[in-house]
Amino acid sequence: MKKLFGLLLVLFSVACISSVGRATESATEAEATAAFLFNFARYTDWPLAQDKRQNEPLYFCFYRAERAAEVSTTMLTGTLVGDRNVVVRSVRITADLKGCDLVYTRDPSPEWLISPGHGCLTIGRGREFIDSGGIIALVEQGDHLRFIVNRRSAREAGLALSSKLLNLAVEVIDE
Repeated sequence: MKKLFGLLLVLFSVACISSVGRATESATEAEATAAFLFNFARYTDWPLAQDKRQNEPLYFCFYRAERAAEVSTTMLTGTLVGDRNVVVRSVRITADLKGCDLVYTRDPSPEWLISPGHGCLTIGRGREFIDSGGIIALVEQGDHLRFIVNRRSAREAGLALSSKLLNLAVEVIDE
């Protein structure tokens, strides 16, 4: 009976989501983005720098992506990646990117991407983001959100990406 109730609740939720307007689509997209970012972080090994201890927070920074930051704050506050607490920050200027472990942006080729810093996982939208030196790009394929990985950029940032993550990518660039 509980399983049936749970299934009905899920079906009702899907019906409600599909019947409302554009604002909910934005929230749903932001929720999907937050889930992707969390999982990308789970399958990334960051170098342990002398100034970062393993038990310090893992900073997820959102560069000019306020809606995604807002939803991610709600979804990810209190979660752990390994032994590190996730802390979400909304960032408007490049100077505030210092100390970020993960940076997400909707800008396809931000000026700071050329040198985001050692140990920073950069995630954006579209092929142009990868071509500009980003590490992971979310791309739409039909009705689904997928991702491309630039392994060369990850290596240059000193990051090791799990083979599990690489196997799920629609494309892995290793030039």
